[in-house]
Amino acid sequence: MQVPNGRRVVTQGSTFTSMDFHDATLLSVEFDWATGSAVVLLSNAVSTFALVAKEVLEVRVSRQQPWGPSVSVNSLSVAPGELTIEMQSGDAIVIAAQSFVLPE
Repeated sequence: MQVPNGRRVVTQGSTFTSMDFHDATLLSVEFDWATGSAVVLLSNAVSTFALVAKEVLEVRVSRQQPWGPSVSVNSLSVAPGELTIEMQSGDAIVIAAQSFVLPE
């Protein structure tokens, strides 16, 4: 899993607020056990992009769909050491990691 150029690295203690992920489509969540990295692949009307987590400690993916089925993102937030994606289905994808590489 390589990180493309033109990306922003968010480490513990940083925040990320410059891109609106609402209504982005979740394409996949991939975790590479050997390297300890995870990639969340999303798309919107303009492009497809990857969120990369490095030195991953934990990945939690819920797919209970309490609000009904959906592949769309409701919100995305990054707190120190944790990326949370709330889906429009009511589920959450939470990745605990040392750093995150996000689109500019």
